[in-house]
Amino acid sequence: AFLGESSTPVTYRAVEPKDYSPEVPGLLDDLLASFGNTRRDSDLMHLLVNALTPAVLRSNATIRERFEQLATATPGVSWVMSGSGGAFYTIADSPISQEKLAARASTVCPDVFPCITLPGFIPSIPGLEGV
Repeated sequence: AFLGESSTPVTYRAVEPKDYSPEVPGLLDDLLASFGNTRRDSDLMHLLVNALTPAVLRSNATIRERFEQLATATPGVSWVMSGSGGAFYTIADSPISQEKLAARASTVCPDVFPCITLPGFIPSIPGLEGV
């Protein structure tokens, strides 16, 4: 979901030390282990974070307002910001749930772009070529 333009320099100027959580021991191990287990794709969302999100929400009123509207329209859904802002994503467990989620999100954000991940699209991580 694209929520608005975000200036990378403004975002980085708004970063505060509290935005970066302390290192979480085992986080990368948990993420890599999740690829080999039977799980719902949405179960990965708690492993995905973007430390720049608080800075964008503090410094960009448009994105903050639209993010709040998006969260209200999609209760229980975790959204993660991409890069230094403007776009947010989540993971759906099936094409049907993706379609329903996109429909709810588009009520407040007309720029919703559902997509699929491609099997084998992570060739740079040894052992995950077929994921």
